[in-house]
Amino acid sequence: MILTKVKAASILAAVALTAACTNSNGSQGSSDNAKSGRNKSKPAHQQLALASGPAFQSPQACVDLLGAKTIVAGKVCTAVENDTLKVVYSTLNGWTLEDMHFWVGTDLLKLPATKKGNPIPGQFPYKQAAPSGATSSEFIVPLASLGIDPASCSDTVLHAVAHADIYKKLAKGSQREGAYGAGPRILDKGNWATSFDINITCANDPRATLANLEASGKIPKLERSETIAGPDNDNNGVRDDIDAIIIKKYETGPQRQAVLQLAKAMQKTLLTDPSDSLAVQTAANTVSRAIGCVFEQFLTSTAETPELVASQIRSYTANTKQRLQAFLQYDKAMNGKVISIPRGKVCD
Repeated sequence: MILTKVKAASILAAVALTAACTNSNGSQGSSDNAKSGRNKSKPAHQQLALASGPAFQSPQACVDLLGAKTIVAGKVCTAVENDTLKVVYSTLNGWTLEDMHFWVGTDLLKLPATKKGNPIPGQFPYKQAAPSGATSSEFIVPLASLGIDPASCSDTVLHAVAHADIYKKLAKGSQREGAYGAGPRILDKGNWATSFDINITCANDPRATLANLEASGKIPKLERSETIAGPDNDNNGVRDDIDAIIIKKYETGPQRQAVLQLAKAMQKTLLTDPSDSLAVQTAANTVSRAIGCVFEQFLTSTAETPELVASQIRSYTANTKQRLQAFLQYDKAMNGKVISIPRGKVCD
């Protein structure tokens, strides 16, 4: 039983301190490290964004490379990789590349063109001559060069014009043509040049990431109103969405009751006045008892450890910016206080 109490205290420390603070290597730190690192850590909603990968994403999409309007001579494929746009020209059916010219931007009116609006490929910002016989080549375009700020992370539609001079050796002689990436004509009359669109979406939008994870069933769907308390229609002290998750997940009575006790205790930390020293201490002791109960009920569980259960409930509880800030205020108010190890009966 002493081991149980000590272990429960260690879980309590993890819940109380790592909600706000994480070491640079991702491990849980001591209270001193937590205090010194608090201002360096990122809020949970920002950590989710940072963990989501590149700021923008666009799956590979290809259009035909059309010579003389109708000859399918290859493909032009685009994809966003690490905040850069990768553009790959490739040919088929015996066609090879000679000169390539590429323009991309958010406004087609900025495309280098004659007074009549005909594109001037030679003035495109991205251009290169391919080695003789080349069947593929590529351009790398930093999104920042297009005025797209990764920090803003907003969905964007780019317009692209991909031109190439192509060559094909025939049984008798050869054939050269101008080619464009297939799409709508830029002008209704005159030059037959075409453009195509590239849709770039924000990969780091936490709301989109959460919605996708919830829709896939990989994480529970949580309530995210701007209120700290959230709905509690049955007045049992547990937010209704967390209540539903616990009831669905835990079938056995003692384990379910232990997790509900912890959820209620964690909810209380958000609603406690951080300036009321006695209330803060009472809330901490309530959490300590609840974690002791969780450890007691999950001590022999092969499905979940007590630490995992406690961490999940804390994450569910402080799941919005406002709720996280409330928990951080409670956590700050706990500085210098002693968290007592629960003794005697720990389950309600």
